[in-house]
Amino acid sequence: LWDATVWTEVAKWEYGTKVYGVAFSADDRLLACACGDNLVRFIDMASHRETAELDGHSSYVHFLAFSPDGT
Repeated sequence: LWDATVWTEVAKWEYGTKVYGVAFSADDRLLACACGDNLVRFIDMASHRETAELDGHSSYVHFLAFSPDGT
């Protein structure tokens, strides 16, 4: 994750697989990552720690979006 205003790395997560899509929640508190291992991972932006995983997908998730109300 980069801060584009100062071109500095803020955080780094290594999953050993491609990331196909990312989405920030409307309040910028969560980052969702769609990974090549068929998992969607959620990262808390305050702590930069993974908080949850969604599994059960039979193939890659290519696109992500949060609804405007944050769900």
